[in-house]
Amino acid sequence: MNRPFNESGRRRGCRGFTLVELLVVIVVMGIIAAVAVFSLGGITPTVPTTTTTLNVSGYTNWQTTYAPLSTTLNTDLTALTTAQSNGDNTATISALSALATDATNLTAVASSPDPTLNFDISTLASDVSAVSTDGVAALNGTGDLTTLQDDLVRVSNDRATVSADITADNTKYAVAG
Repeated sequence: MNRPFNESGRRRGCRGFTLVELLVVIVVMGIIAAVAVFSLGGITPTVPTTTTTLNVSGYTNWQTTYAPLSTTLNTDLTALTTAQSNGDNTATISALSALATDATNLTAVASSPDPTLNFDISTLASDVSAVSTDGVAALNGTGDLTTLQDDLVRVSNDRATVSADITADNTKYAVAG
């Protein structure tokens, strides 16, 4: 009588692994992988420390570039407000011209290690540029003071946002460094 299976329960002439043998191998491989993950887990904390140190250096260099621009922007905004309140068109035009330069300089400095801060500085630069453009239009009679006042409010809000970003980054880099 010709039997299709041998004594171990396998088909004759077929070589391969049973389901139980495959499951045992998979379980053993899982145990080895788990041990490897836990034993190598202590290596990863050194990588972020090195990266953070590099970012702190870049951030410190960036701040030394931004700080004087912020001071200049504050001076120019104050000059604009003073000139407007005094009704001095010549001083107003001079302040608006200075603000146009400030907008260009802010755009150039939007290169901090923090992308959120870069976006907020670019927004500030755009709104400072709008103050300059809308201020000139208001003086020429082709624009209105309401638009200029709205621009100044946006610049004030943008400056508060940038200041908050810088404070958050100072905290982040001080803790990490």
